[in-house]
Amino acid sequence: MIRVREAKRRDPLFDRLQDEGLGVQVHYRPVHLHPLFEDLGFAPGSCPVAEDYAARATSIPIFPAMGNDDLERVFETVDRCARELLV
Repeated sequence: MIRVREAKRRDPLFDRLQDEGLGVQVHYRPVHLHPLFEDLGFAPGSCPVAEDYAARATSIPIFPAMGNDDLERVFETVDRCARELLV
């Protein structure tokens, strides 16, 4: 997982990483906002820390079977794109 400092910056970085060929995803959804639990009465704003995390987080492709070259490509791509878009 990577997180940007401001939620408004996540989507541009996400889109750029996808354009660069990385299989990034948004996997985290605050549990209290999941439709399965809507009958419990939670609403946006009920858990602000979880909601903030969800708005800023992106999953990057890293898994145990990846080779060093693949890992290096992911890290270099994230670093380059983040520096170009976020600094």
